[in-house]
Amino acid sequence: MKASDKSKYLPKRIQIRVAKSGATAAAMAKKFPYDDDLNAMRFNVINGLKSGQPLQEGRAYKIISQ
Repeated sequence: MKASDKSKYLPKRIQIRVAKSGATAAAMAKKFPYDDDLNAMRFNVINGLKSGQPLQEGRAYKIISQ
C-alpha cells in the first residue's frame, strides 16, 4: 500500500457522548468522520435505535471519531 493510500484509511475510534436536551441522532452524527449522508443511520445502528427514535437526555451514546 502506498503512503498516500494509508492516510485515507486511518483507524476509527468509538467515543461515548451524553445527550443534552434536544439532541438528535443527526446532530450527534455530525461528528462522524465520513463525507456521506449515512451518518445518522450509522449512529442509529451502533446505538441500537430505530430511525426517528428520540434520544433521551442524559443517556450515553456511542459516536465514531478519528
